[in-house]
Amino acid sequence: MDEDQIREAARKRVDANLQFQTHFRTYLLVIAFLAIINITTSPHYLWFLWAAGGWGIGISLQAQRVYGHGQDPGKREAMIEDEIRELSSTGRSRDQ
Repeated sequence: MDEDQIREAARKRVDANLQFQTHFRTYLLVIAFLAIINITTSPHYLWFLWAAGGWGIGISLQAQRVYGHGQDPGKREAMIEDEIRELSSTGRSRDQ
């Protein structure tokens, strides 16, 4: 695998990581908003848990795909460099 291929593979993995972080933040904000609405309007039935659970399954699957090997999130450029070092040392991409 040449350096351009390694850099492209690293970019894809970092972009997936950053997309997950954005998705997770959105999930937290929306579920918190729904919980507030639910608790103030009908506290006897916690319907927001259905949305949290359903969406949470999707978040969990995405997290497993992105962080399946225990990667630690960080800034994009630093992550790209880390991925390049890792891919360079193994000589192949995990995505292939």
